[in-house]
Amino acid sequence: MITFLASKIERIQRDGVLDAKLKIQQWPQFKKELFDIIDHRIEYAAEINGAINTSYMSLDEHLIVYMIHKFDPVVVAKATRGLNGTRDEVQNQLLEFLLNLKYYSTRWLRAKQYAQMLGFLAKKDAVSVASGVADHDLDDIEIPGTDIYLQEFFMYAYSFITKDRKHFFESTEGKTYIKQQSEIKQSKKVHDLIYGDLAKDIEYWQKRITANVHKIKVNELDDAETEFIELDLVLDFYLEDYRKLRRANQKKIRAAI
Repeated sequence: MITFLASKIERIQRDGVLDAKLKIQQWPQFKKELFDIIDHRIEYAAEINGAINTSYMSLDEHLIVYMIHKFDPVVVAKATRGLNGTRDEVQNQLLEFLLNLKYYSTRWLRAKQYAQMLGFLAKKDAVSVASGVADHDLDDIEIPGTDIYLQEFFMYAYSFITKDRKHFFESTEGKTYIKQQSEIKQSKKVHDLIYGDLAKDIEYWQKRITANVHKIKVNELDDAETEFIELDLVLDFYLEDYRKLRRANQKKIRAAI
């Protein structure tokens, strides 16, 4: 990424000013783009991971490809209409995205997750008592967000939990919720992979889900409230359990050596 931005950085150092106006987007807009990036990665997974002579495309490399693809005449977004997709314009889009990512990664869990996988956010930077995303109980030094196996697991779990988006509810405060019944259905597919027959781990999962259920009346005409859980929190639980199981396996391997 630094290589791609090198010419822009050199101009900034030379002129002492950035030749573009960067702005902080509204969170609803930016959180959608974060999922758009992950969706893009999954959509083109066959090309990214399925080449004959494949080499792993890191998330920062993919981010550059995504930014360039935004200027494709077929898929051009409203925000980029009128632009020609020059290197300078793509660099400005990328810089603005990184500015927003840095800003929101200390405020919202979705931004923090992506920033850590991108390798853009150090663990010590993600501190925000008010937002409740600064609870770092995990040993990220052992299995950091930049671990490619963790990233591929995240994509796998994400593809299931976001499969049926008609069960999503976007709250006014900026959180994305998923109906608990839909979460149960989709999480089972993830659990079959990581848990197998480990009933105790399933029980622990259910306790965490139950403790974070929100009852929401989707519209005023509803007779009853619907049970939801925050989508990004579910994804964070997936990562927490994946790290836990990876460490347990690592200990078994070390003990056997």
